Amino acid sequence: MSEILGGMRVIKMYCWENLFAALVKESRRKEVHEIYRSAYLRASIMAPFFSSAKLMVFLTLVTYVVYLRGVLTASTVFVVIGLYNVLRLILNLFVPMAIQFGFEMKVAIDRIQAYYQGHDINSLLAHV
Repeated sequence: MSEILGGMRVIKMYCWENLFAALVKESRRKEVHEIYRSAYLRASIMAPFFSSAKLMVFLTLVTYVVYLRGVLTASTVFVVIGLYNVLRLILNLFVPMAIQFGFEMKVAIDRIQAYYQGHDINSLLAHV
């Protein structure tokens, strides 16, 4: 905590508020943009999860009756519904979430790498 306060004193003492305010503002703008993007990605992942199950069961049973000339019984319907519930959970929830978490991991690794390879304060102040 004392390091933070000491850093704030240095920033105020040398009148660097505008420079650091601009850096913080740009960083926050990028962060909010990424949060919005992540929210849209989550929404696109969850939408098929809630809407696809009944449509896929219906299309499967229609295909079974029309093209395969099958007889529709209660046991056939229950088996199809059960299998699609198992597949729906795996394919519509876990696979897209794994892709999303992979991209979030890449962003986190890029941020850590940028931090470790980042420039020190002197290079930032050279532009002032």
